[in-house]
Amino acid sequence: NLDGPALTYGDGRPIVPGYASKRFKKFVRLAKVPERIKFHSLRHTCASWLTMKGVSPAIIQQVLGHADISTTMMYSHLAPDVMKRAMESAFAPEL
Repeated sequence: NLDGPALTYGDGRPIVPGYASKRFKKFVRLAKVPERIKFHSLRHTCASWLTMKGVSPAIIQQVLGHADISTTMMYSHLAPDVMKRAMESAFAPEL
């Protein structure tokens, strides 16, 4: 459900962001992953992967909860071929 919180405790209450970040940091250390990787890195990766798969910025905006589409559009540079394919598809002569 995209309307509810992404992370919850077992009883359905939303997890406090600070708690999620602290737990993430613990597991980063256990996994011996570089500590420059933060919980927020997951959001960035999600946006990047969705962009590279050609998902509409409006949908990515909704998934990530960005109030302003300009925040979402920061990822648009990752998908130059998506724009090219969209234009070719829209204006290609029909067979």
